[in-house]
Amino acid sequence: MVTSRLLNVAAWLPLRAAEQPQNPAIIWRSGRDANGRAIYSHYTFEQLNTETDACAFGLQAAGIARGTRTILMVRPSPEFFVLTFALYKIGAVPVLIDPGMGRRNMVECLRAVNAEAFIGIPLAHILRILNPTAFKSVRTIITAGPRYLWRGHTLSEIRKCGATIMASMTPQSPSAITKSPNHQITKSSPIAFPIAPTAPSDPAAIIFTTGSTGPPKGVLYRHGMFDAQVRILRERFDIQPDEIDLPTFPLFALFDPALGMSAVIPEMDFTRPALVDPTKIIEAVRDNNVTHMFGSPALLDRVGRYGEAHGTKLPSLRRVISAGAPVPPETIRRFISMFEIKPPCGTGVSPVNSGTGILPAKCGTGQWPVPNAIGPTPKLQPPTPNPQIFTPYGATEALPVAVIGSGEILAETAALTAQGLGTCVGKPVPYVDVRIIRLTDEPIAEWSDDLELPIGQIGEIAVKGPIVTREYFTSEAATRLAKIREYTNRTGPPQPEQTIKAGLSQSETFQAELSPIDESSATTGPRQVEFNSGLRQPGSDSLTHAGSDSHARADSGSAAHSDFAVWHRMGDLGRFDEQGRLWFYGRKAHRVITETGTLFTEQVEAIFNQHPKVRRSALVGVGHRPNQIPVVCIEIDEFALEASDHKNPSALGEELFALGTKHEFTQAIDTFLIHPGFPVDIRHNSKIFREKLAVWAMNEMAH
Repeated sequence: MVTSRLLNVAAWLPLRAAEQPQNPAIIWRSGRDANGRAIYSHYTFEQLNTETDACAFGLQAAGIARGTRTILMVRPSPEFFVLTFALYKIGAVPVLIDPGMGRRNMVECLRAVNAEAFIGIPLAHILRILNPTAFKSVRTIITAGPRYLWRGHTLSEIRKCGATIMASMTPQSPSAITKSPNHQITKSSPIAFPIAPTAPSDPAAIIFTTGSTGPPKGVLYRHGMFDAQVRILRERFDIQPDEIDLPTFPLFALFDPALGMSAVIPEMDFTRPALVDPTKIIEAVRDNNVTHMFGSPALLDRVGRYGEAHGTKLPSLRRVISAGAPVPPETIRRFISMFEIKPPCGTGVSPVNSGTGILPAKCGTGQWPVPNAIGPTPKLQPPTPNPQIFTPYGATEALPVAVIGSGEILAETAALTAQGLGTCVGKPVPYVDVRIIRLTDEPIAEWSDDLELPIGQIGEIAVKGPIVTREYFTSEAATRLAKIREYTNRTGPPQPEQTIKAGLSQSETFQAELSPIDESSATTGPRQVEFNSGLRQPGSDSLTHAGSDSHARADSGSAAHSDFAVWHRMGDLGRFDEQGRLWFYGRKAHRVITETGTLFTEQVEAIFNQHPKVRRSALVGVGHRPNQIPVVCIEIDEFALEASDHKNPSALGEELFALGTKHEFTQAIDTFLIHPGFPVDIRHNSKIFREKLAVWAMNEMAH
């Protein structure tokens, strides 16, 4: 019999604090010296855990309890980490949104959340004040920075309040007893915040999509999903606890404390990664010996171009992860030129293929001969893994789904992509089930095996597993369109042991392997400890310490859905090859349906992207399906232009048309429009807003 389990993603932080207390958890640039060199500050894992405990006590005293939906609008900073993990410890539900999606989109998204608390920088509070109806449900207001004419508390007051609570609680109090890592109760040890006893199915966060194919949608993450992502990322990429990460996407940075990696907060505008200063990224990597880095394709392209031009080397990097859109092979080639491939043997000779940067898998017996210092007899030593760029496939609703490395891309799949065979995104990660289903724009209420297409046939990608969200928080219509239920028991709710033993879904099987929270340290009921810390009392802005198990604030869907599993329709097109690899063909909504057939963006654009003067291309359809006119929009690579190109601009169109005639699926395309700069998403600056381009193309053709 399987008993009920508790799981809270915040439990990783005290675990890391106990295992590696003095390792840096967060590193940030705090200034520059007289010579312009960066000066860095940091929190250790122990300090970060203590800071989140104090913040959690303070937030709880301010009225944020388990299940409280809390808008968090704070720039990437130490405070961002502290606040997020403090909210997780409480069991509150942070609402995370990209401010760059535009004021109107942002306000409408946040209106739909019906949040009860708002934590933000002063600029965010101005947005709240200017749109009062969108935030009428907010009761608790906290300002990260100076508070001006609005009510509420400041983050410094919250921190001071929490520290006062921790100081007032002695180990003699039954509710405050805590154990040090060696299991000895110590009066001098800081009092740990009792992590909320959440279940894997309880809400953990609401994260909004980029809105690249429609209005942004609020995706409901649960604690089990976060935990599964941590474990899969660690296993798939062999991430070690002593590694140092440079996360150029804020939400990915939140995985670092759970993975035991040190997070270096980069100096950049996170809403404009395509315009990042390459020198600051390179400086952060070199100064901190960064081993792991996340960057969007646009960021890698910009940094890679600089690195290639200046002969830059980044010897500490072990891996780079890039997501948000397919990464062009040329971008990969440029960036890996900065990797330092060390000779695997003591001769100084590297068996690396200079064309691809690929290290041979074996040398003779599979070990590299290293000259012995004592005599000529070689000492055998395993090879050092070659640094790679990994391009995981996934979405806000399901991540990661599949992974491929730069070695395989450059050695094999890039050539197939250039032939119009799609972009290979690799094999599915462990515990995730991926299928290709027949193409339809209509909802699919229930899963059936006849939905699945055979190997090689293009259809919609559907995924199931522990990293897949079950619903959208803000749109039932979007949930119906994107989710498929697979019923696992037709005769009634299954018993817990049935769900695990029957192996009915990889999600349940995976969850059974996870470690529960220590229930002895969990909050089991309300506890009142009032104190006076000099803050305003009484009234709506008063602070009282109240441990809460307020399930009433959690969403109504937090109970486990044991009678059905959920497939997520990715909204992407793809196929499987005979090796079990997944190939991506573009967004379903972006396919162009003409009177002679259907065209897929990845298939078509790969042909025209090969032209040396094309930075990237975008296929759009002008008119209505099924009689659309295919148009290819072109973004010029300014670095490749020559003086003669400006005198004869039509020559490029003729060259592109000639490229298209070589492939059956592009022979009918004869309209090419040069665009000054594609509209792209704010999050990664890589997803092209083809809907906007289609309107632009229609207007251009009308002139």
